[in-house]
This record gives sequence, structure tokens and C-alpha cells, in this order.
Amino acid sequence: MEAAEVTDWKNIPFLPISINFLTFVANFDSDVGEWIKVDLKEREDTPELKRLGEDLESLKTKNDILLDMLTVKDLDLIEAQKLKKELEDLVSRSEN
Repeated sequence: MEAAEVTDWKNIPFLPISINFLTFVANFDSDVGEWIKVDLKEREDTPELKRLGEDLESLKTKNDILLDMLTVKDLDLIEAQKLKKELEDLVSRSEN
């Protein structure tokens, strides 16, 4: 059985040597074949990103309000069903 070949990372022509991620830059160290986090970047909030963030917060608030309304509606329905049952019980007792 042959020994496993060691990859010579320097000879791979399509391998990127640097990648810009959202919050950091990573460089490829071809000597060891690993990515190294090099630089932390400050996140730049463009006007569009700020507007999208505000829209997201607005949607979250509206969603919370709708969930509260549905919960109250469900509770009201449960309460109404209990009252209806009690009334039916009272009516059936009074008829007997």
C-alpha cells in the first residue's frame, strides 16, 4: 500500500488566497494548507441595511401584536365555550 500523497497547495491554480467574509478576512496559508483569520472588519451599515433593519424590527413588532391578538381571541373562545357549557347545564337542570 502506498503512502498518502501530501497535497502541494501552491500548485492548485484555482484556489483563492483570500476571502472577504462579512465580519473578517481569511487568507489561505499554502505552507500548511489552512485558512487563517487575518483581520476583523467593522460592519458597515449602509442606508439600505439600516432601512432593512428597521423594517425587520417593524415586522417583528407587528408579528408580536398579531400573536397577542390570536392568543386573546383563543382565550376568549375558550372562555365563551365554558360559559356556553355552564348555561346549557343550568338550562338542563332548570328543565328537570
